[in-house]
Amino acid sequence: MVRTSRLCSLLLISALFVRGTVAYAAFTDVPENSRYMDAFAYLQKQNIVLGFSDGTVRPGKSLSRVEGLASVLRMREQYAPQVVWFTENLPAMSLFTDMNQEEWYAPYVEVGFLEGIVKGMGDGSFRPAKPLTVEQALVMLKRAMRDESTIAFQSSDRITNVPNQWFTDAVSWAIDRNLVGPGERISLGTPITRGQFFGILFRLHFIESKGIYAYKNDPSTITQSLGTSDNAFAPPLASIPAAPIPFSITPLPFTPSDPFSLMLPPPQKTYGPAAPIPAQHEYASQKEFAITIPSLNFMDVTIGHPADPFSKDGILAPLNDGVGHLFAYPGNPGKTMIYGHSSGWPGDRSEWTKAFRRINELVSGDRVYINYEGKLHIYEVTRKQVIDAKDVSPFNDDGVSELILYTCWPRDSNKQRYLVHAMEVETVALR
Repeated sequence: MVRTSRLCSLLLISALFVRGTVAYAAFTDVPENSRYMDAFAYLQKQNIVLGFSDGTVRPGKSLSRVEGLASVLRMREQYAPQVVWFTENLPAMSLFTDMNQEEWYAPYVEVGFLEGIVKGMGDGSFRPAKPLTVEQALVMLKRAMRDESTIAFQSSDRITNVPNQWFTDAVSWAIDRNLVGPGERISLGTPITRGQFFGILFRLHFIESKGIYAYKNDPSTITQSLGTSDNAFAPPLASIPAAPIPFSITPLPFTPSDPFSLMLPPPQKTYGPAAPIPAQHEYASQKEFAITIPSLNFMDVTIGHPADPFSKDGILAPLNDGVGHLFAYPGNPGKTMIYGHSSGWPGDRSEWTKAFRRINELVSGDRVYINYEGKLHIYEVTRKQVIDAKDVSPFNDDGVSELILYTCWPRDSNKQRYLVHAMEVETVALR
């Protein structure tokens, strides 16, 4: 009962950050002439911000430290499986003296601490309900992006920096990447408003998704700089991924059950022939996102991205209609995971309960075809591996972009994972 109550509270409160699609007009307190209109419209489209039940987002109000942390984690899908796992496997003892393990935010704090995004206060407390300050928000964002770069001191007329402080580098980083919009005057040491915070979040998410270094749609307002780089509006950088990178969850502070369990289903079945397809390529699809593996007669299967990757049910939902997707999209830097069932349970008659039951039969050189947004991405299998269920090292950002097919293993078990790695060899633009 306690776990159910906690999970229900988590899902209800998290609706502010990620849940279905609502018309932008629902944000009644963000008029068209508001400086935050583009930010909230974008974040709503990305399912990062939904708003309150009364149709507002309250841009002038502050947000708490845990609301800010949850928003930062939800901006990066790499943290989703960890949040899901901690929702079901919270340690009995909290990390901080003023934390309540029954509150909705407990899994987010566990992940934030594990990933080094938050460290708490010096007295052993976290102060979850305390308003998030400007400098805390910027430090949290920089840590979540794993940006280890050294930025020369910068200050601007939008946010005045202070040298040699614990937050100095994060403020310089935000200025260098042009994250604070025109017309803003943000003061260190004060609570950041929801409008200011989500405005920064929008700019950061946008440039990361495009693989560019800094937001370009308005001129830089840097007024002080000591040897700052001159690449504030540089083209895409190889070191900055355009899509979320995977997570790291080892070592854990206690012995867990499986943190990313795709509970999978049986019987062998030959998947049907491909649907009618355009003539421009043999494996072109009429679907927006689909996969074909000819050597397995696995033809034109729908790929779904979880609407809510921060819940176990959300991760499993795409498997009702085919296979699922996490992390980088085809054609973008990073690891592209396509996951599916290899087995199931007695009485389960779902069509896709054994979608990836035969991926171990793939051999080097076999081709995998993925249709995505009008392009056919062609991959060749390079290697296979079996790993422990909790091993996520294959998804670490090692600078290599590849496709990984992922399923539970052995068949009818979830103790291990079977991975097939493939590299893209060709991209075909479809009519």
